Amino acid sequence: FGVQEIARGNLTIQVPVKTHDELGVLAQSFNEMTQGLKEKERVTNILGKYISPEVAKKVLADRDGLALKGERRECVVMFTDIRGFTAMSENEPPEKIVADLNEYFTLMVDVVIKYEGTLDKFIGDAIMAVWGAPVPFEDKDLRAVKAAIEMQDVLAKFNLVRQVKKLTPVTMGVGINTGVVVSGNLGSDKRTDYTVIGEEVNLASRICAKAAPGQILISDFTYRKLKGQITVKTLEPVSLKGFTEPVKVYEVTGLTGS
Repeated sequence: FGVQEIARGNLTIQVPVKTHDELGVLAQSFNEMTQGLKEKERVTNILGKYISPEVAKKVLADRDGLALKGERRECVVMFTDIRGFTAMSENEPPEKIVADLNEYFTLMVDVVIKYEGTLDKFIGDAIMAVWGAPVPFEDKDLRAVKAAIEMQDVLAKFNLVRQVKKLTPVTMGVGINTGVVVSGNLGSDKRTDYTVIGEEVNLASRICAKAAPGQILISDFTYRKLKGQITVKTLEPVSLKGFTEPVKVYEVTGLTGS
């Protein structure tokens, strides 16, 4: 009976332990097994809020904790940031601001996960997402740019609904960079977060800061990885905080053949 219930997905089933003989040991083992399965399901559900279900399964299937230890690897880092958020929200009650942000975040993160990116963190009204960690992808650069294009498209549709409701539109800029970062679990013994750090992360953030509403800006290295697969507008090199030389950036205008 218990095995049939587990097969149906019921992980709350427990077998009464009435004896201390072999049957009692078997019942106890059965209960520990269901508890372990329940915990794994909980972890999978939590991971599913940050990464796609497929990536979550790969992480959980790796006995060594797939890429959760510190290591260097090439990743694509994306930052998005709402433009004019302070002005947009200054006359709104806090409850409305939070509701609008949650709706916006849900739409954007759904696209990130669709392209198997990892949600790194929310920073105020900004989103940081990563492709290439904890699971590597050969086409990580293209996944990130496709996600950025779709995020802007989804946001445009979101604004059509807001327009009907006579609400202020939400616009965002996007910055993307490819480079070698340090990835892993960082924090204290009380709390850790899986994240990526390094100069390439900072570059993605700085590029995002230069993006106008609706713009997707990418670094020169990301562009060289995708040359021939995307259409871009070459912009003048920009001066970025923390970088001594002006940085080449490109505005993504679409995908080739689309």
